[in-house]
Amino acid sequence: MKIYSTIKPFAYTCLLLIIGLVMTETNIAQSLHNDSIATGNLPNNPGLSLSNGNEYYQNNLYEKAESYYRNAKELASLQEPELRPKATYNLGNSLYRMGKYEDAATQYSDMGKLGFAAYHNMGNSYLQAQKYKEAIESYKNALKIEPTDQDTKYNLSYALEKLKQEQNQDNNSQNQDNQDNQDKENNKEQDKNNSKENQEGDKDQKQDSSDKGQGDKQDNQNKQEKGQQDQSDNKEQNGKSDKQSNDKEETNPQQQNPLESKAKENNITKEEAMRILQALKNEEKDVQKKVRKMKGKPSKVKKNW
Repeated sequence: MKIYSTIKPFAYTCLLLIIGLVMTETNIAQSLHNDSIATGNLPNNPGLSLSNGNEYYQNNLYEKAESYYRNAKELASLQEPELRPKATYNLGNSLYRMGKYEDAATQYSDMGKLGFAAYHNMGNSYLQAQKYKEAIESYKNALKIEPTDQDTKYNLSYALEKLKQEQNQDNNSQNQDNQDNQDKENNKEQDKNNSKENQEGDKDQKQDSSDKGQGDKQDNQNKQEKGQQDQSDNKEQNGKSDKQSNDKEETNPQQQNPLESKAKENNITKEEAMRILQALKNEEKDVQKKVRKMKGKPSKVKKNW
C-alpha cells in the first residue's frame, strides 16, 4: 500500500508536468500569434500566417488579410506546398472584397488545380471587371464540375447578355465612327469643291473685269475714233460748204451763165462765146420774121347758130 501510495503521487505529479508542458506550448503559440497580429510582424510559419489572415478577413480587414495570405503563400511554396492553394484562394477572396477584380482572377487561376469554387469566383471577378468573355469561360468550367449549380447558371446567362449588349454597342460605335469619318470626308470634299468654285469664280470675275476693261477701252477708243471722224466730217463738210460758197462768189450770186459754163467746158474764150451768142440771137430774130410773114392776117371764127 505504501508503495502504491508512493507510486500514486509520483504518477500524478508526472501527469501534471505533462499537462503543464502542453499548456505552456499552447500559451506560447497563442502569445506569438497575438503578438504578430498586434505588432503587424509577419510570422515565418505559413500555417500561422494563414490563420492570422483568416482572422483579419473575418473582421473585414481585407488589406491586413491580404498581407498575411501573401506571406503564407510565399512560405508555403518553400515549407508546406499543400497550404499554397488554400493561401492563394483566400488571397483571391481578399482582393475580390477590395475591388481588385482582375488581381483576384489572377490569384484564382494560380491555384494549380482549380475546383468548382475557384472557377465560380474567378467568373465573378471577370464579370465585375467587365471582361465578359473570360467570365463566360470560367462559368462554363465551373458548370463542368457542378452542372446543376443555379447561381453559376444565372451568372453565365447574365454574362452572355452583357456581352451581347457590349457587342451591339461596339457595332453602333463603329458605325457612328464610320459615319463621322464619311461626313468628314464629304465635308472635306465639299470644302475642296467650294474652294475650287470660288477660285474659278474669282478667275471668271477677273476675266469679266478684264473683258469689261478692254470693252470700256475699246468703247472709249471707238468714241474717240468716232469723235475724230465726226470732227473730220465736220471739217470736210465745212470745207465743202466754204468751197461751194467760194465757187458761188466767183461766178454769179444768183445763177451761173450756161453759155459761160459751156464755153469753159469746150475750152473757148469768153469773147468767142459772146460772138456765138450774138449770132444765135440774130438768127432767132430772122426766123421769127419769116414765121410772121407766113402766117398773114388772122381769120375770124364763125359762130354756130
